[in-house]
Amino acid sequence: MLFRSVSKDEFLRAFNKNKTQNADKEKAVKDYVDLYANFKLKVQAAQEMRIDTSYQQQMDYENFRKQIEVNYLNDEATVKKMHEEALQRSQTDLHLMLYSVSFSKETTPSDSLNMYQSLQKLKQDFTSNNNPTISEGISQKDMGFVTVFSLPYAYENMAYNLKEGETSPLFRNKKGWHFFRLTEQRKAMGKWRVAQILLCFPPDADQLSKGIIQNRADSIYNLLKSGSEFSAMARLFSEDRLTATSGGEISEFSTGKFDPVFMQEVARLQKDGDLSKPFATSHGYHIIKRIGYTPLPDSLTDEMFQYEIKQKLMQDKRLIASREAFAKEVMKKIGYKTVKGLNTKDLFRYADSAYEHADNEPYCDSLPISNKIVIQFAKGNKKGSDWLRYARDTKLNPELYKGESMEELWNNYQAYASIEYYRANLENFNADFAFQIKEFKEGNMLFEVMDKQVWSRASNDSVGLKNYRSEEHTS
Repeated sequence: MLFRSVSKDEFLRAFNKNKTQNADKEKAVKDYVDLYANFKLKVQAAQEMRIDTSYQQQMDYENFRKQIEVNYLNDEATVKKMHEEALQRSQTDLHLMLYSVSFSKETTPSDSLNMYQSLQKLKQDFTSNNNPTISEGISQKDMGFVTVFSLPYAYENMAYNLKEGETSPLFRNKKGWHFFRLTEQRKAMGKWRVAQILLCFPPDADQLSKGIIQNRADSIYNLLKSGSEFSAMARLFSEDRLTATSGGEISEFSTGKFDPVFMQEVARLQKDGDLSKPFATSHGYHIIKRIGYTPLPDSLTDEMFQYEIKQKLMQDKRLIASREAFAKEVMKKIGYKTVKGLNTKDLFRYADSAYEHADNEPYCDSLPISNKIVIQFAKGNKKGSDWLRYARDTKLNPELYKGESMEELWNNYQAYASIEYYRANLENFNADFAFQIKEFKEGNMLFEVMDKQVWSRASNDSVGLKNYRSEEHTS
């Protein structure tokens, strides 16, 4: 047997993790040396038997790696804080009003100041008078009830820091000046499953055409009340192409997902099977049927609920700043290099083309940049085809794609590719991860070799067991 060496650092890690209380530290170390040496010899024997190459060992390793690697791919303190915050906010729905003054191409700095002052005066009026007059030029929008993840994070923070009747600070974006007012809050409503029949309004629909569509909706509603099957009617008449083929069924959703009028009608349905009368939104006339309802869990410690919030959090833009900082640190560690002479215009142009040919999987391998290196690491690289698939798949996924420009997608891809390379090679960059993985692999091998060579043999040794029991009985 060829003996393998063990580093001092590896031994001390194991000793400090497993040491017991002993006043004589020198004796404790010597005792552990014997135990650790015996353990390592058994592991070496398992490796020479090639136990580590078995399918089950490989599967156990992959599963364990996936479980723990996430702990090394984020700023855990930030993620934990945001997870707890999201869990707390998920318990309350907020009814918001939005007050705005809008910019145009002709808006001057002086005009912008006047808009700000008029909106500021309305804010002050709300403080002293619950029903102030909305002056000309100020728009008022009922946003309905919202909940966590319904709004961009900065706006969500404003909303959840308000008490009923209070207004948020003024904020500015490309469209104008705005502020929120919290009119009502309630315990979170949970999640619904509904099916709908939608009759769409044509562009620039006038009252006459809307009236014709309303009459059609009323006729369909009467057929439903007379016993017609909802799913069959949805397939026949609904103009919502995403849901019509599935009998009108919409994926499960919670507060703030859709138009406030739509959400209000959903909340009115008291039990499964209840049917709404036709109602209008900006999209057209809807008829909805409640299929199912899941109330909010009674406890924040509910594991499935915690997992759901965590998954939403990991996909939300509020973690972008944390991820960007983490990605920059990763890029330094992995030796990220920009490729000299890389033409980003070609990257963006061919990515658009890959998206247009999304139904042709080999297309990403057939373009002029497909085999060119677009990202370099110290010991690896990414080719154009990798970038093309990332851009295509991101744009195809409505949960991931939020209208980013190609330049933004490219920046995201550089961070994504770097973190994925870091993930695949974590052992080389993080000593704690490497130790944890090695400890698991060796422990798992030892368990299997002991099972094969000791426990299983003993349980199958009927003569030995009979003699042992006989000796035990006579002793």
